[in-house]
Amino acid sequence: MEAYKEEYNSDLRLSTICVKGYRYLVYDSAPRYAVQVWENGPDGPRLSQCPRTPDKD
Repeated sequence: MEAYKEEYNSDLRLSTICVKGYRYLVYDSAPRYAVQVWENGPDGPRLSQCPRTPDKD
């Protein structure tokens, strides 16, 4: 499974992680409580996607 941490806010103890191409907010490094992030798209709300990572050889 492709997953990585995008950023971390130490004041709020929130991490932004990417799992299978979609963005989640996680409090205090507890992935079982991950909340999927939504964003405004051209046709209305949509799931927030992470930037594509280059294929690893």
